[in-house]
Amino acid sequence: MPLSLVALLGAETVPGAELVSDAVGLRAALAHADVVLTGEGCLDTQSLGGKVVDAVRRLAPSASPLVVVAGTVQLSAAQSMEAGITVAVSIARGPATLAELTANAELLIEDAAARACCGLAFLPGTERSFGLAESA
Repeated sequence: MPLSLVALLGAETVPGAELVSDAVGLRAALAHADVVLTGEGCLDTQSLGGKVVDAVRRLAPSASPLVVVAGTVQLSAAQSMEAGITVAVSIARGPATLAELTANAELLIEDAAARACCGLAFLPGTERSFGLAESA
């Protein structure tokens, strides 16, 4: 269908993430971010080719750590680092079915984000608390 629209109406095909990021002003929203957090159902090589994670990583300030919280993470640490992802964390705490992850998604996402932020807190030169309770 899209090719027929291009041929018949002179339409232009644009990656969906790019279209949405332009529409919501993502570049401006990220311009002064200290930390950038985004999500993905399955973080894999496809995530780096025009999907939301790709748009976010391209628009995020290079000095800002990029955190990806995902249902599953299939990228290796080396692939993540090469892509500019500082921390990639799965919401799964161990083996789990999609039904279990879906049923507990809110809690699991919150927990995964907190774990990722704990990891960021120990990066050299990082003086962020991320709203986490400080130990006495």
